[in-house]
Amino acid sequence: MVKTLDKFEHAFELKSFRGKFQLVKRTIKPANEAPSRKNQDPVILVLDPPAIKAEKIACDLIEKAMLPFHSLYFLEWSARWWEIFSSSEAQIRVQYESDAWEKLGIKDRLLSNPGNVICFIGLAPGEGLAEIELLKKILREDKTKTVQYIAIDSSQRLLRDHINLLKETLTSEINEGRLICAGVIADIFYGLRDSINRVRSELVNRGTITHENDFLPPSSSLLATYLGNCLGNNSQDQETEIFSIIHSTFPNRPLEFLVGVSVMRATPDEYKRNWDDFLLQTPKHFLEINKLLDSNRPSNSHDLPEFNLPKNGDANRCPPVVPESYIVRHRIKGQIYRFYYKLAYDLKLSLELYKDLRPLPSGTLILLYNIVKYDMKTLVEGIETCGLFKIHYDESYHQIVDTLNGTREYAVFSAFSEK
Repeated sequence: MVKTLDKFEHAFELKSFRGKFQLVKRTIKPANEAPSRKNQDPVILVLDPPAIKAEKIACDLIEKAMLPFHSLYFLEWSARWWEIFSSSEAQIRVQYESDAWEKLGIKDRLLSNPGNVICFIGLAPGEGLAEIELLKKILREDKTKTVQYIAIDSSQRLLRDHINLLKETLTSEINEGRLICAGVIADIFYGLRDSINRVRSELVNRGTITHENDFLPPSSSLLATYLGNCLGNNSQDQETEIFSIIHSTFPNRPLEFLVGVSVMRATPDEYKRNWDDFLLQTPKHFLEINKLLDSNRPSNSHDLPEFNLPKNGDANRCPPVVPESYIVRHRIKGQIYRFYYKLAYDLKLSLELYKDLRPLPSGTLILLYNIVKYDMKTLVEGIETCGLFKIHYDESYHQIVDTLNGTREYAVFSAFSEK
């Protein structure tokens, strides 16, 4: 309908206000009025180059017998499944996560600093529901301030969906020039600084800002988020690395880093193997569609192909999830829950470039996914030991989340540094 109204230059146009569409009178500029470069294109999306390469994921699978965390939503199809599995929990957590703005003192610390710009970075936001709710809170608190927001994710689909929802929800603030936002594809552990520079350059090219440092200016307060159990699930013993990256990328400024994690409980959690079809989407694609992997399953075999499961699951190929002790650097402790898949046949790379990698023999346990649940006291103390941040954590401010797989406990804390 939007395109039809525009095509025929109808007197009315369709606009979205906070997620609701309305017909409004079309604003027509005089023909001789040149478009201003100031505040043009306050929303941008940078999707190239891809942050993840299929060949690298397939190589890691054969070399390390494991899938990296981001491979779960690498494909458009698997990202769609990710949204289905995670959306209900994201909806449950959104109010709790956004209320940390007040509960953990983030509001008071950030807004007490001078300046008219608040910077906000969403790391691996996925659907980004909490990030959007936090943006609403910040924009309501002080209408004299401008918010500059950037979402950084490795999934093109998730990033597109997040930015489109943000545009629909905060249309008025964007049109008023109070919100500049961007989405960029990147690996936050290896390409954070470069991704920000790419966005700055694009904003200058589009005329939204004059100088690159006008976006996320070095003297402005900054809020970063890393929510939804991402910490620890990306790679084991990597807890403190993301804090070091954030601190070095944004030095000498008031900085708040809001993080959400799974909490270890006195009674271990239980996990049913009811989402294995989702976890196997990427290796199945590599084997059957783009032929990066090769199985020695006989062509005349009547058994199910590799990475295909019967309707009621397969306890042999997908063994039960058993909690194990988790102890890493800085005395951070917890439990880790590993989701394995046992190969039915030998599996190798079909890429000539990696021909020296030995095939994985049948019976090999491939790690599809893991979940780390933290002893919160040791996690907070471990991060503080690094000396980069102070931690605001309230042990009474936890959330109990009911999921399809059982009851879970979730907690947020803020790591902050003052200029």
